[in-house]
Amino acid sequence: MPTIQMIIMGGGVFLTLVMLIIALSGPSQSKEGARRLNSIKDRSLDNGGVAEATMRRAIASRPNKKIVGGTNLVPNRAALEKRLERTGKSWTVKQYVLASVGLLVFVVIGFTLKSFPLKLGLIVGVFVALFVPHMVVSKAIKKRLTKFNDRFPDGIELM
Repeated sequence: MPTIQMIIMGGGVFLTLVMLIIALSGPSQSKEGARRLNSIKDRSLDNGGVAEATMRRAIASRPNKKIVGGTNLVPNRAALEKRLERTGKSWTVKQYVLASVGLLVFVVIGFTLKSFPLKLGLIVGVFVALFVPHMVVSKAIKKRLTKFNDRFPDGIELM
């Protein structure tokens, strides 16, 4: 291929990529959400900080929920039910335990099939069975709280 054809072809590919990037890069939803939240905060500050005071009162009036008689790794049934309730999903303790046992069995079988020692599979399986469901529930709780905190100023504004 002559060099001029390669240059023209390369330029065409480059322009196609540039046009594709420009077409796919639209307004950022996160920036728009942050701008909207800031405008709501600015309006509430003009009212003498009513929204912030209301939010502080709401947070302070929540009962202090300490886990008694357990740790975060293996909570007692009541504490686990409270954690699952805080996710906002319809998960039950039975489903949580079945998911943990399923992960344990899956990891042990996977390690055994890959010719690893059974003890290593059990150790890794127990680790995965304890931490993965716990981390999933923690992430769901954090996501729900973040959603609430993002929408709280709008709710106060509507009141």
